[in-house]
Amino acid sequence: MIKRYVRYLLVFVFCLFVSPFTIHAACDYQRMAELSKVASNVQVGYAYEVKDNIPVFYLNVSNVTNDIYMVDNFGNVYRQNAEGIQIFPGVNVTFNIYSNDSNCPGDKLLTKYLNLPFYNKYSSYPECASYKDYSACQIWTSNAPVTDGEFYEQIASYKNETYNNQNADNGDTNTNFIQEHLIFIIAGALAITGILSAILIWRKRK
Repeated sequence: MIKRYVRYLLVFVFCLFVSPFTIHAACDYQRMAELSKVASNVQVGYAYEVKDNIPVFYLNVSNVTNDIYMVDNFGNVYRQNAEGIQIFPGVNVTFNIYSNDSNCPGDKLLTKYLNLPFYNKYSSYPECASYKDYSACQIWTSNAPVTDGEFYEQIASYKNETYNNQNADNGDTNTNFIQEHLIFIIAGALAITGILSAILIWRKRK
């Protein structure tokens, strides 16, 4: 009878030692590699539409399977695909993707990022009609929009710079024209001088 209890005890102890290794084996490197591949297929992006001259951004998440889930830096959890979730322009979103496998739950697999541009309201101002290529007039920017005062200062500075560059280019064009045709100008002047001198000498002799 005692031997039987001893056997049960040994089996119980053996199971205690073997069980953790068995669970660990179910979440081995190969399984983690598979989960990481699933996580890498997740796509995060955005779309937008313009309402009353203001763009509204929408978050789109795809390829989220039952093996994984995501948590963003705002505390939102994604356990399935999502589409049309409104987000603000200019925000930077970080998505941490975790394992949802019952054998290795909560193991972090990888991180994805989504950076939304700022909408530049000044791009629709009439002052930008002729300066679409200027940074202060572009629709999207990586920085927060400047104040009205800073915007008008930048536009005035850019106008002056453009005007000065155009004048400088015109001056360079005139200088280059004179330099390129200087030989012809000198030759023409010498020829005219020679002709006039010959006419004067001829008249004196006559």
